[in-house]
Amino acid sequence: MFKTSPAVLNLSPNLSRCVGLWLAEGDNKTKSEITFTNSCADLVDFFAETIIQEFAFKGNPRIYCYSHENLMKLKKIGIADLHPLKKIAFERMVETYKEIHYPAHFLKNRIWKDLKVPHTSQQLSKKSDRSIARIQDIVIQLKKDGKIKDFRVESTNYWIRSDQNMIIISNTKKKYLDLLGAEALSIKKISSHFEVRLRSSYKILKRLEQLRLIKKDNHKWRKVHTNKKVIVL
Repeated sequence: MFKTSPAVLNLSPNLSRCVGLWLAEGDNKTKSEITFTNSCADLVDFFAETIIQEFAFKGNPRIYCYSHENLMKLKKIGIADLHPLKKIAFERMVETYKEIHYPAHFLKNRIWKDLKVPHTSQQLSKKSDRSIARIQDIVIQLKKDGKIKDFRVESTNYWIRSDQNMIIISNTKKKYLDLLGAEALSIKKISSHFEVRLRSSYKILKRLEQLRLIKKDNHKWRKVHTNKKVIVL
């Protein structure tokens, strides 16, 4: 990002768009600051000189150049942490800058490869050195495309490739499966065994039913065979 702040610039919108210059964030009526988004310093200098000649500007324009290193320093000190929406936008901007030298779909392909085993968005973020916001953009799209699935374990979401034929469950759900492996039981007996309320057991049983790991017959729940690999996390 490059900013130049001449005292007065009467830039028309069409000219601004043509040369890649935009009003800076803040007062959208300002004529004292413009923003130039380009990673070539020579090109920025060229436009600065052109502006001075074109608009007969007298004085020295101030040009600020933000390298990726500087952006990472700003990220480290939490410059955008107080504003959730701007934090997301800032992190995406940093990632866009960083990824400009990578081949197309590099990160998407890497995430696809990593998801042969379960990962959280946080784990993928740390592994790829990308923001969670950027990771979320990719995994959500992969899920929409039917290429990956997510399983909620306790309060954490785990992602896994659809072609891995896996089901991810919690330790608690595994205990329910083990109990129902011996015989079919009523929800009352199940709740009594785990010393929990009927409602708590019902929520777990319904989730296991949705995963097609158990089935209800004649008011009793029983474990069913599955060809999927059950992973406990």
